[in-house]
Amino acid sequence: MLKTMRAIWSIGLLLLTLGTAELVLGEEVQLYLKDGSVVNGELVEATPLLVILRVQGEIYTFEVSEIERIVLPGPSQVRRPGWRFPRLGFLGGTLVGGVVAWWGFGSAFQKERDARLQEEYGLLERAGELREEARRDRRIAWMGVVGGVMCAVVALVPERTSARKVEAQLGDGLRIRVVYGF
Repeated sequence: MLKTMRAIWSIGLLLLTLGTAELVLGEEVQLYLKDGSVVNGELVEATPLLVILRVQGEIYTFEVSEIERIVLPGPSQVRRPGWRFPRLGFLGGTLVGGVVAWWGFGSAFQKERDARLQEEYGLLERAGELREEARRDRRIAWMGVVGGVMCAVVALVPERTSARKVEAQLGDGLRIRVVYGF
């Protein structure tokens, strides 16, 4: 049971992390290299050490130390005003709420069945305890349902976005500039 709960929390945390990250992979970027050249290509991967681009079907790898700055799409390029869902990480809460509800309703059903069995054998006090535990588990399950629905609602509320241009300046220090266009 403990391993299952750890796995559930890990999946929920992963969904939260993925939902809050705003990735630009697959978009056209411009790399300004320190030797003065400019490379336009599709961003494949960006790590603290490397930037990988696809340029006309070919894959090129650049070390961060070679790059002067990176410019992401501007207002007139790929990104246009639209809608985005910045809180998709809350879908992890929906998953956790669903698992809590599944566990709670299953446990309540099992305890109700055990309470009926206890009544058949004349153990009325134990049957009452089991019914009380089943009511508690049902309340927990309904809280999981409500929490999961609330997380789903929060996750699926869109925000209007504007076109923007993001520029990262590398060198002595990292400087990031965001320019919005409407």
